[in-house]
Amino acid sequence: MGDSNLPSSSMSKGENDDNEESIVTMVDVLKAEEIMEENADAVLGPGDDKNCTYNEGYLKRQALYSCLTCHPADKSESAGICLACSYHCHGDHDLVELYTKRNFRCDCGNSLFMGKKCTLDPVKSETNESNSYNQNFRGVYCSCQRPYPDPEDPEEDEMIQCIVCEDWFHIRHLDSSVPKEDEYSEMICGPCTDKLPFLQYYLGHAVSKIIKTEDKNERSVNISVVEEDGPATSPQKQVPNKISPTKESPAKKINETNGPVVQENGTCTEVEHLKETIESSEETLMKKEKQVLEDAKDNVPETFSSEEKPELSNVTEEVDRGVLTPKETDVNKESECLVKKLKMLPRETGATFWPEGFRKLLCTCNLCLETYKSHNVSFLTDEEDTVRSYEDKGKLRKREAGPTQYERGMEALSSLDRVQQMEAILGYNEMKTHLSEYLAKFVENKKVVREEDIKEFFSGMQARKRQKLDIPYTCR
Repeated sequence: MGDSNLPSSSMSKGENDDNEESIVTMVDVLKAEEIMEENADAVLGPGDDKNCTYNEGYLKRQALYSCLTCHPADKSESAGICLACSYHCHGDHDLVELYTKRNFRCDCGNSLFMGKKCTLDPVKSETNESNSYNQNFRGVYCSCQRPYPDPEDPEEDEMIQCIVCEDWFHIRHLDSSVPKEDEYSEMICGPCTDKLPFLQYYLGHAVSKIIKTEDKNERSVNISVVEEDGPATSPQKQVPNKISPTKESPAKKINETNGPVVQENGTCTEVEHLKETIESSEETLMKKEKQVLEDAKDNVPETFSSEEKPELSNVTEEVDRGVLTPKETDVNKESECLVKKLKMLPRETGATFWPEGFRKLLCTCNLCLETYKSHNVSFLTDEEDTVRSYEDKGKLRKREAGPTQYERGMEALSSLDRVQQMEAILGYNEMKTHLSEYLAKFVENKKVVREEDIKEFFSGMQARKRQKLDIPYTCR
């Protein structure tokens, strides 16, 4: 949950130009449309916007919504509705978009809605006993229990979903440094990690935490982390500092130990000073790496060779080439339990981050399966439970349905000459400006944008367009 990753559609005319103009090309517009379309297809693609999903039972994963009009947030009970019901039964209501949830059956029209029947499927049971609800259904998220977006929070912060409790957390409230987006696949929040002690046997596969620096220019540092009461961890990939540390970071301790920051010719040399400090201690830290690698061998299955260490970059590769084959073990043989070949590792507080394919590494012997079941996390061994699997299905379904908006737009664009392209982009910029001004009024008045409001806006646009096309009476 975060800002849309739209491509930048503007560029500066010059660094010294105080009146910078936004330059938008038609390709920029179509590319932005494609990204928004892909994001929508990822979440809504596998869903059915015409039929209630109730009769399909408890779906492995689906897009859900909570209606605060029918079920206010101050109520003790919660309820969730499917995509189709959000359109057909609650179209003009105050809805909370819940993204996706697992093992859920649509509640629309049951006893939680006090007699209001579902228009798509009126015959339903009174309750769905296997549904589980969290605070998201009341429109609040994270350990701070605030809405998203939060009008009272001036700080912009992305949110990440825990794969166990499925709540969303601000990065700054995870009590942990967050790796780069392409270095991990799934996150388990701190409280959920604490509730699942068996995960400590697999921490050797988790993405190592990174150092949080205070470099506001988002430069990268590539150093080894030295714990006060333990050995150094192996060097990590360069990671830009995107969040402020909630605790005193090791990088800051190094800086304070080696003297204050100095100024040269009025230029701050904090980053350079930190770099020199790191380089001076690099030789000492690297000597400890060999010992760290040796210690790590005790924390991985014996199927690894003596020279291998399961790093993030090759976990999936090792599964694919058969080095790790937990799914193929004889679950009837207690001696084949992978946990017996692993060592329980101590862990730091906060969230843990896991690479793509880590679920395949979990032991599936009978004893471990019972352990997962007792903690209500049997889904951890199911690759199809992942959000990525769900999104891939949505994208595949959309591709099979025909060309995307981007492809259709590029085809239409190629048929236009230069003058027509300029007219089209000018029309888009005009529409964009008017729409921003129109929606700003809703933000100021804290009103929900309805379908009728959007239709009214475009009707006004059409009227203005006709006025421009009409020939003035005085024209000769």
